[in-house]
Amino acid sequence: MANVRIGCSGWIYRSWKGVFHPPDCPQRRWLAAWRREADVFGYFDNDWEACAPRNARRLQQLLR
Repeated sequence: MANVRIGCSGWIYRSWKGVFHPPDCPQRRWLAAWRREADVFGYFDNDWEACAPRNARRLQQLLR
C-alpha cells in the first residue's frame, strides 16, 4: 500500500489563527507550527530569486 502525504502550499491564513495555529502563536512562527504537524510543504513562487541559496537557508531556519 502506498503512503499518503498531505501538505499545504501556504501557511499564512488569518482564518487559521485559533483553529490550526494556537491563538498565542505569533505569525512569524506559523510556518514552524505547520512543520510540526506535517512533513510536506510546497513552496511556490514566480520569483526565481526566492530560490537563491541565501533564501533557501532562510526557509530552512523558519522551518525549525
